[in-house]
Amino acid sequence: MSHLKKIVKIIVNIFTCLLLLLLGLVIYGKIILTFTDSAYPNYFGYTFFEVASGSMQPTLQINDVILVKITNKGLKKDDIIAFQSENVIVTHRILFIDGNIITVKGDANDIVDKPIMINQVIGKVVKIFPELGIWKKVLTEPK
Repeated sequence: MSHLKKIVKIIVNIFTCLLLLLLGLVIYGKIILTFTDSAYPNYFGYTFFEVASGSMQPTLQINDVILVKITNKGLKKDDIIAFQSENVIVTHRILFIDGNIITVKGDANDIVDKPIMINQVIGKVVKIFPELGIWKKVLTEPK
């Protein structure tokens, strides 16, 4: 029985450390957003966004969370990128790159977006976490 208690204690300690780490990252992100004019936090060269529209279906679904490597270097055709368009962050696929001009389109869209400049690019999507955004709603909305 004492071995079981030790194992449970180790699991609880690991879980507690992970929660504290997550809390620290959330606080760090909130501080960055509050005291800088950035539209997104920078977590050691990466950031997260929640997918809010179906323009990239079936690749990205509403409520998916994407991990974006913050860079505008080394981009190529078919990369999925996040970019700032006016006051909105958009995530679409690269169709063409011509110098500093990038043409993008949502996979589910019929028309190509207005070309963007390379300096509008936030970064490249490197990981998709399906339906993770729904947990934010579950944890933050009382209903």
